[in-house]
Amino acid sequence: MGGLNIFEMAHVLSLVFSGWWLLVTWFMGVWSLVVINPALQQRGLIREAELAFFGGWFWIGCGLLTFALSYIFVRYF
Repeated sequence: MGGLNIFEMAHVLSLVFSGWWLLVTWFMGVWSLVVINPALQQRGLIREAELAFFGGWFWIGCGLLTFALSYIFVRYF
């Protein structure tokens, strides 16, 4: 049977959660914080602006966390 073992899965995850992943998630987070949030506040959509604010920080944090976990998993296991 040709299944993936843990080391092959770690290699695939390291390809997915690479530097490009970090760059894209940080770009989405910063875009949400810098562009989307102020635009929604100008239009008076306060709840949507708050959602964009927290969503931006979510993408920044999620990108950094998944990148770090992938790096640690591949490097040390």
